[in-house]
Amino acid sequence: MDIDSSGAMEGTVRQVMPGRAVVDVAGEAVEAHLRGGLKQGRRNSVHLLAVGDCVRLRRSDGPLVLVDEVLPRRNELARVDVGDKRGLRKQVLAANLDRICVVVSLDKPSFNPRGVDRFLVLAASAEIPALLVLNKCDVGAAAGGESPAPKEILGLYRSLGYEAIGTSVPTGEGLEDLRAALAGRLSFLLGPSGVGKSSLLNVLYGLDLRTTAVSSATSKGVHTTARVDWVDLPGGGAVLDAPGIRSIPPWGLDQGSLAFCFPEFRRAGSCRFGDCLHRGEAGCAVEAAAAGSQVPAQRLESYRRILATLPR
Repeated sequence: MDIDSSGAMEGTVRQVMPGRAVVDVAGEAVEAHLRGGLKQGRRNSVHLLAVGDCVRLRRSDGPLVLVDEVLPRRNELARVDVGDKRGLRKQVLAANLDRICVVVSLDKPSFNPRGVDRFLVLAASAEIPALLVLNKCDVGAAAGGESPAPKEILGLYRSLGYEAIGTSVPTGEGLEDLRAALAGRLSFLLGPSGVGKSSLLNVLYGLDLRTTAVSSATSKGVHTTARVDWVDLPGGGAVLDAPGIRSIPPWGLDQGSLAFCFPEFRRAGSCRFGDCLHRGEAGCAVEAAAAGSQVPAQRLESYRRILATLPR
């Protein structure tokens, strides 16, 4: 590894392990250990580093390479630490993302609008653009109408302002659109197990990522990805393939800020009271918009369910 005249070199974290990380420096993978003093920072976070972090490295007196500094993040995808019952610590899943791809399936596992809305709220709370990928459209068509029509789902979310793509590995539907959406960007793939994230990457880029069928006992995906994996894409860009996650409590989100994560609420106008939480208050503009079909009823229901889980 080449070190500049100051004895330092910058790189991007590809993998995080206890006390060390794999850092990409000009295309070379370098294993670096955390500098002792660095471990005293970010005490509200479970980990000092996240995949996607930009860091400055230096060599120690011996052959050891140290992470000397974590550079400022332009964004971070963070959740409340599942091991902290008081909710005072965060777990950063990834940093410096260009987009979050919410990947769900029309069937097997079944499309869950509440789960989709939770993932979209997570992206909005982090101020990271979201792309909805509705996979297995062909499976839903073969199910005899048990699942909503793909056009209906995609049309709804597009009308709300989200970018949305319908895909199918067997038929090739939407694959070129998805390839174009991922090109040249660092994208985080977020969605339950079994929806076909790895299958999509395999067919798009000729990769050999592990895939697993949906559990016949529960109709839910089996967790096959053990960590956040960095996958370089031919032609530029990369994706972070995350474990199958069914629910992520966003870090730093409270009841008062939730409505800003629903773009159609912002278009509904001003409520009579500035602290309106859109759950039956007099003069609520969001409820009036829902009554007039400007706000979909299912989205208002999603909002209220998420609201009940958040601190004031």
